[in-house]
Amino acid sequence: MHDRLRRLLAAGVCGLLLAAAFTVPAAADSPHRVRPLKAEPRRVAEYRLTGVFTHDTDLLSKSGYAAWMIDELLAATTPLPRLGAAFTRAERDTGINARYLVAHAILETGWGTSWIAQAKHNLFGYGAYDRDPVRFAVRYPTFAAGIASVSSQIRSVYLSPDGRWWRGFPTLRGVNRFYASDPFWADKVAVLANAIDQVIVTLRERGLQFGHPRVTSVASGDPVAAGSLVVVRVPWTSRTLGLPAAIRFAARWTPVALAEGALEVPAGSPVPTWSPVARATRTSTSVDLAVRAPAVPGSWRLEVEARDSDGLPLPATDARPIEPLALRVAAPTETAITVGVDLAPHAAVAGPAETVAFLAGADPQPQAGTLVATIRNVGRSAIPVTAGDGTPTMVEAWSLPLAADGAAVQLLDVALTADLQPGGRAMYRLPQPDGTAVVVLRLAGDPGAIGRSLPSVSLFNASELGVATVTPVQVPDLRDAALRSATRPAPARQALPAGRATPPTRPTPVVASRVPPAPAVPIASTFMQSAPIAATTSFVQTDAASEVAIGLAPAPAAAAPELPGQPQATPPRILVRTLATLPGAPADPSVACVPWPAAAAGEADGLLNVAGVPSGIRLVAVALVPDGGTFADPATLRLAWVRVPDLQLHPTPR
Repeated sequence: MHDRLRRLLAAGVCGLLLAAAFTVPAAADSPHRVRPLKAEPRRVAEYRLTGVFTHDTDLLSKSGYAAWMIDELLAATTPLPRLGAAFTRAERDTGINARYLVAHAILETGWGTSWIAQAKHNLFGYGAYDRDPVRFAVRYPTFAAGIASVSSQIRSVYLSPDGRWWRGFPTLRGVNRFYASDPFWADKVAVLANAIDQVIVTLRERGLQFGHPRVTSVASGDPVAAGSLVVVRVPWTSRTLGLPAAIRFAARWTPVALAEGALEVPAGSPVPTWSPVARATRTSTSVDLAVRAPAVPGSWRLEVEARDSDGLPLPATDARPIEPLALRVAAPTETAITVGVDLAPHAAVAGPAETVAFLAGADPQPQAGTLVATIRNVGRSAIPVTAGDGTPTMVEAWSLPLAADGAAVQLLDVALTADLQPGGRAMYRLPQPDGTAVVVLRLAGDPGAIGRSLPSVSLFNASELGVATVTPVQVPDLRDAALRSATRPAPARQALPAGRATPPTRPTPVVASRVPPAPAVPIASTFMQSAPIAATTSFVQTDAASEVAIGLAPAPAAAAPELPGQPQATPPRILVRTLATLPGAPADPSVACVPWPAAAAGEADGLLNVAGVPSGIRLVAVALVPDGGTFADPATLRLAWVRVPDLQLHPTPR
């Protein structure tokens, strides 16, 4: 009997000791004081978008939810206002999964209907102790302030290893240990997290796709005026529910070439930045976006991006791509120049260029096989025949042949015969170049009268079958970040060999000695010929006056193994042609063919400086000529706008 009593007393004491060991007093800043014994967290499960949410799911994860999704959920199921941006901001600031935060708020407020939620803007029941929840619940000035404050507290106190109520795992089970008196609180939050995921339909689940955008404010292919509003139409399709009304858009202009025909080069390329689209007109199949064009004329890339309701990027898992647009931004006075070719099977016309039509209102009918040049006034003022000082307005065309010994040939040099009104055009017929060549068409005259005009640059290919092709070429600017290089060429130079095609009256290009390898440049491509010669060419901007640097690097040749007795591969030559975008610079154009700056192709890497290039904004063409060949391979052709400054010496201040 006594043994039984002692055993009961011992069991009772052990129970009291165990209860004391597992009882932890609640802190004053903890929202609930009564804490029953709960199971410790056992593991952390990886969070997966649209996956099952459990009490072991990692709370420190990205939800994949956008603000507009949460807004639609709250509007459909609660009396709460649009708080999606506040929840996603809390996720960005604290790293806590927004899907959990929303489920937590819905549980504590009874889908947003509780008095504490409505009167105190407290969505999490924070401080609502069981003995008097209404009295002790914390009051916040706004819903957003409450979301920010409580999420920060949860992260620092419950989900951080140095937090007071950290239980070793960033999960609902770990938070439940000291956050709520209800032992099933974590399971209830998990159930709601799964329920709301069934209500929310993401853009990916809607099957939303954007089509190719186009500009509707101007005719197809026309440039847009600098600083004007550009209307971009973006078509869209979806399997269900369509494009959410809360989706916003942003636009970014990235400069491609700003030195086009300008007298002065801008001090620096504008930094591409995203700007919100203020006006968007939606239809059932497209959205029209009003975007302000850049103030600096040139070639630009316009990117449009679908954004969240708060203007921030959508989650990476739900972003829908939109193709970028390549647009020309025209100055108030500017002309657009194009070159085409008539491919009808007629004999080509030799001899001087002939004016085909001038503001005739109908397309001319040039003889087949010749090049057709078109100049249109896309500005807002007329281009006069002569400037105020009597300078005539000229139409010029040049052929920069890819023949190693070919000199630049002027294909056209005629004056306008009448003022070119806005929207008017002049068309001319050009003779075909002899062989493959870069064809440049430009408007010459007083820049104050003709405005800023981008020369047309095309690659002319004369087929052996008599079928010629003209391919427009978009020429990048060396100030583009993708073409920059920190490597600067060495100052030492060596003269070109004799036999160059440069006229004696023009500055003689010279070549610098080889320097250490330059960083890789994205526009380089492999040069392949019958001989196992491979190389890359690219441009590198220099700081020196009258100098252009060409980046060189060897590339592995995918050639057949060398046979015994087969001659070793020899390096190619480098063809260089330059032409001013505006006339008036001395020695226009300049030409040169320089040797590969190494004894063996495997040693040829670094920079080749072509000095003595006439000043001004110039088009530089570079291509590789196989050793023993007479023509450069068009596949190796590289072109870029280069600003070659004048060399001016000033007295040093004392």
